[in-house]
Amino acid sequence: MTSGPRYARGCGSGSPRSDNASARPFAPRLSENLSADEREIAALALQQIDAAEQAEVDAAWDEEIDRRVGDILSGKVELVDGEETRRMARAMLAARRK
Repeated sequence: MTSGPRYARGCGSGSPRSDNASARPFAPRLSENLSADEREIAALALQQIDAAEQAEVDAAWDEEIDRRVGDILSGKVELVDGEETRRMARAMLAARRK
């Protein structure tokens, strides 16, 4: 794994990860889109991950984040505005439905 900045997993904002790993501002928004049953299933699934498995998941995400940041910094990929991304996704989904 390369050294460099670490970013919060899942937030998509590219903001530096805080020392408080349990602070996940995106979680309330996601949970609002889930039914009570789906929230319960997600909570049970998350409880099934032990510390060693969580460390492995965290390490894999750190590597993926480093790779993506490296791709951005090297110019291998081009960043796209959020609204443009949504427009592109809508167009791709519409094309699949045809």
